Amino acid sequence: MESLTRWVASREYRAGLAAAALSLVPLLSFLSGGVLVLMRLQKGAAAGWRAGAIATAVILLVGLAAGGQWLVAASAAAVWVPALALAGQLAGSGSFSRAALAALAGSAGVAVVAQSLIRDPVVVWGPMIGEVLSVVAPADTAVSPDLVTVLAQAMPGIMSASLFLAVMVALMLGMYWHAGLTSPGAFGNAFRNLRLGKVPVIVTGLVYLAAQALGWPVGRSLVLVLFAGLALQGIAVVHGVTAARGWPSLILGVMYVSVLIAAPYALMALAMLAVADTWLDFRARARQAGS
Repeated sequence: MESLTRWVASREYRAGLAAAALSLVPLLSFLSGGVLVLMRLQKGAAAGWRAGAIATAVILLVGLAAGGQWLVAASAAAVWVPALALAGQLAGSGSFSRAALAALAGSAGVAVVAQSLIRDPVVVWGPMIGEVLSVVAPADTAVSPDLVTVLAQAMPGIMSASLFLAVMVALMLGMYWHAGLTSPGAFGNAFRNLRLGKVPVIVTGLVYLAAQALGWPVGRSLVLVLFAGLALQGIAVVHGVTAARGWPSLILGVMYVSVLIAAPYALMALAMLAVADTWLDFRARARQAGS
């Protein structure tokens, strides 16, 4: 794997073509942004952006050949541009936590803008959601209009939270590959020490209370994004405590399986863990206990 990543990162056109190819494969598209972040961290800003431009040009040409299908290019660029920008901030500051905070702030801004521009989410998203639910629901079960309404109203927040997670996955993959080539183990240390700080936690609590008390649509969308950030910190807490105490990796497997099969509940639990860790610092306690 190391020889492959080194080969890809040795030339801009290789990174651009690899990112474009991966973005066109549904099950591998999440890897594409990581390739560009790797190029940015390995070769600098100019190389990273040029590789991104090559990848974008390739998928635009593929879209043109496919009859004007631009959705893949647009969705890829929505992840690649912020991921490259965050990689630049990471290279400058050396702080993964600051990069995560910047991604969270940007995604929160997207949620606010989307919620403000879309006056009636039910009209915009309702038909698509109803169509999807009718496919996944049992044949003899009618789709609940109330469920469609709830999901449609939450779509700006869901999409912004998904953007945050997609960008962070791209950043983390690039960091992981870069560390494998330059300083093995550095990514693990950075991720296990991810900490958003007290201000985002307090803001999340205040926004949640305001959204619940006032029925504030923008607040509800913001809460989804902020909870995604806290859930990511919660995952870092589990990794950090497990490593410090020398616990079996089975614990991490159980956590990730829980996220896959019961995502809303597992992510909520991880977000609550991050809130508690902000004040109790479980990772520092685990390191003291393990020493």
